[in-house]
Amino acid sequence: MKPKAIMNTPDWTEEDKMIRGIENKGFITWMRTSKITRFIAKKLGLKEKYKDIKIITEFPRGFCRYMKELNKNNLIGAEIGVMSGWNSRSLLQELDIKKLYLIDPYEFYNGAENYYKVDEETLKEAKKRLNKWKEKIVWIKKLSSQAANDIPDNIDFVYIDGNHKYEYVKEDINNYYPKLKKGGILAGHDFDYLQPGVIKAAVEFVSKNNLELNTSPFQSDWWVVKK
Repeated sequence: MKPKAIMNTPDWTEEDKMIRGIENKGFITWMRTSKITRFIAKKLGLKEKYKDIKIITEFPRGFCRYMKELNKNNLIGAEIGVMSGWNSRSLLQELDIKKLYLIDPYEFYNGAENYYKVDEETLKEAKKRLNKWKEKIVWIKKLSSQAANDIPDNIDFVYIDGNHKYEYVKEDINNYYPKLKKGGILAGHDFDYLQPGVIKAAVEFVSKNNLELNTSPFQSDWWVVKK
């Protein structure tokens, strides 16, 4: 059975996809030229043209905007794949969060996407950025495959932004969907053509469970509501 889908994505050109969000207003952070920037440019055949490009990322992302519209209080949630803590900061700024479980091993592992820098220095940067909300945060320095039992059941949301390879996204979805309360939100990042593993895992799960798939143009977020 095909999933119901709300595809709210504009018609981007290849170059638009490289700099999506550039004209949107909101909390913006600059990602300077890096391994991932060059990787994306190479994938698009734009390596030379964009060798000095700065990619901007807008916050709040689509999922956060959706949650804010729901206007719920004392939320308990988890984020898989924290890196420098920019999205965590956005969630904590925009939503009424009681407790946020942040899951990231902060070390390279077999199968990791090697264009991301995630190490102890990145963890220190994230903790510094999120220090204002330290009483609301529980840091879980583990692989997501090992961390599900470290968060409570019946939570309000889980945001998946860890390893984007199909098998890892599928595992995260299957491990963390059961942790949600009825009406809770399972969400994730990078539902776009650069991450076919994310798309495949999300659509398969939605189809299998007869759920409605929501997407957003704000940083290519996706989410489903647990029945």
